Amino acid sequence: MNVTPETPKPRAWGPWLLLLVGLLVYVGVQGYLTVSPIANWTLTSEVDDSLTYVLKSRQMLECFNQNCPALNDLREQLIPKPGDSPDLELYKHRVLVSSRVFPVYHPLFSVLLVGLSKLGLS
Repeated sequence: MNVTPETPKPRAWGPWLLLLVGLLVYVGVQGYLTVSPIANWTLTSEVDDSLTYVLKSRQMLECFNQNCPALNDLREQLIPKPGDSPDLELYKHRVLVSSRVFPVYHPLFSVLLVGLSKLGLS
């Protein structure tokens, strides 16, 4: 009995090629949708936003749990108490200021800023 060795089957490149083309199209479209608004943006970021990022980074570095004496004192001054006067403008101002100081809403960016600071960049 003669047994001939099996010849390997040729690989089908069609599915891999289709996957590669689909991946390139997907990455291209997502890249365009991400970069296009940034490239066409004519305004600079607001100063208030950048100051908030710096403030949150400093808080993350020095007072991570936000329970240090300075923040506790500031919290007592800003958060309205039930017996306070019902001055609407003062209340709006306190809410605006306390929303800038206390919530932690961008920890990854703050970690990046702290890391850059540790590398010697200001």
